[in-house]
Amino acid sequence: MASRIGVLGLAFGVACAAAGCGADISRPAPGPDCAAADGYTFPKGFAIDASKLAPGAAPDGFAFDDATPRGLLNGLPHIVVKDGVPGPPPGRAMDVDPTLTCGDARVLDLQSSGHNDYGSSFFIELNGFTTVGLDATGATGISFWARSVYAASDKSVFVELSDRYTDSRGGFCIDTMAMPGTTDMNNNVVALPGTGMGSGSTTLPFYVPGPHDCGNFYQRILQFTDVWTLYLLPFDSFAQTAYPNRNPNGIDPSDLFSIGFQIPKEANFEIWIDQIAAYQPSSATAGP
Repeated sequence: MASRIGVLGLAFGVACAAAGCGADISRPAPGPDCAAADGYTFPKGFAIDASKLAPGAAPDGFAFDDATPRGLLNGLPHIVVKDGVPGPPPGRAMDVDPTLTCGDARVLDLQSSGHNDYGSSFFIELNGFTTVGLDATGATGISFWARSVYAASDKSVFVELSDRYTDSRGGFCIDTMAMPGTTDMNNNVVALPGTGMGSGSTTLPFYVPGPHDCGNFYQRILQFTDVWTLYLLPFDSFAQTAYPNRNPNGIDPSDLFSIGFQIPKEANFEIWIDQIAAYQPSSATAGP
């Protein structure tokens, strides 16, 4: 009996070795679910349609990062905004293999690496640089297609939304952040005085805003994957930090100004993104 078990075990071992049991076999990433948008409508258009952008062009928006030596944002070293010099754009248009992106041959590429202070951020305007935001009344949330270039991101990111109560263009809060050209003697961007009840520090990441200050955007954590995916983010999944300028009524989807991606320090980050829009379910089988 023991010899028979040994023979069976040897046979199983040989077969398992041939089949690669336990081996670290490299398999291609699964293809994207291109039907993921079925059951949803996108009544507010697209804030980004990268197919309409010229190579190297970017939509309205901006990006900023800490001044870590050798830190890169969109492939560029740290840029000090001074004397009207614009900061980096929120990504850059790039041609990609459409089989990886459900037929989209061009996407917006966002890159950040090498930052070890507070990290970096990308902000994309949802209705251009205007004083009127995107009216997403009746929509369930914000959506976009995205794919991480890396197989596994080592950090989660914060997705942020600004509305009329958190953006100075809405007329309800006071913008205390620095305007272009506002720098100190060391070429560091500084902030304007707060409205009181803040921390007294006006530098990231220690700044605590006063009750009437702008900037406490609604945020949530998101982890990207290496598969082109439709991300559906309900408005009620976003929350503000419990600072004095927190709005107890929550986000106002009738006047949304920007969507942002806050990248933590020491993250090696790159995503492709396209088709940012407000969404709502159109069938009973669709999720939130």
